Amino acid sequence: SIEEENAFKLFPNPFAGSICVQIENSEAVRKIDVVDQLGRILIVVEHSSISNEIRIGESLKAGSYFLRVHTSNEVKSYLIIKK
Repeated sequence: SIEEENAFKLFPNPFAGSICVQIENSEAVRKIDVVDQLGRILIVVEHSSISNEIRIGESLKAGSYFLRVHTSNEVKSYLIIKK
């Protein structure tokens, strides 16, 4: 639904330090992870650490990654780029 599409905002993207993830309904998110191009999981944010706004990615090197948002019924992937 359109509501779900608007539930996540990622900015800035590309980012230099960290990327801000805004989540409208953080209760629905089971976990967020970041994987590299080879599918290796580099960052995992468990449900207990997820709030309406989190910042992640400080530890990443420059490059392209996928930020995955896991809810009870789906996984959405977003391309993020660290400068």
